[in-house]
Amino acid sequence: MFDILAFFFCAYGIGMLPLSYWYGKYRYNQEIEDYGPGSIGPIKLLRIVGPQGMIIAGTAEGAKGFLVAFIGYLLHIEALYLWCALLLLMIGHGWSPLLQGRGGNSWLPFSGYLFLIEPSLAQLSLALALSILLLTRLPSLGATISVFLTSLIVPFWSIGLELILILWIATMILLLQNWLVYNHRLDSSKI
Repeated sequence: MFDILAFFFCAYGIGMLPLSYWYGKYRYNQEIEDYGPGSIGPIKLLRIVGPQGMIIAGTAEGAKGFLVAFIGYLLHIEALYLWCALLLLMIGHGWSPLLQGRGGNSWLPFSGYLFLIEPSLAQLSLALALSILLLTRLPSLGATISVFLTSLIVPFWSIGLELILILWIATMILLLQNWLVYNHRLDSSKI
């Protein structure tokens, strides 16, 4: 039981580390939270410092999820608890206490986590997110719809009901993040 609680704490703790924010602040001397509305993440770094910053920050954010999943495997955590930790990772990333409740879109750590736990689902989610991003040019919409569509396709895999429930909750987390960002954005004239 202690291993499971420690793993949950680890998932939330690693999730709340604002790697994109720190990378922008210490590598480029940019306070990325000061640049317009939206979440604090690699896409905002793309707009401020260019593609190199986005690629490095995006890789680091995805690696957070991979690291948490790897720790779960090292501790031999049961599958149900592995999936529950994914939600804590997403909540920690989306509403980081280190940034006064702000954070990035939780899709990158979500995908990094899936790449170790269920690689085929991660590839599907990535393909869907990139397709939607190319069609709409809206990263948060692409991330949310990819998780939603992945949860609809999951029943065709031989995966349990708990995964479907976790994916639906993950979709709700992403929808809540998008809704909060949308409702708290500034008018373009105030930026």
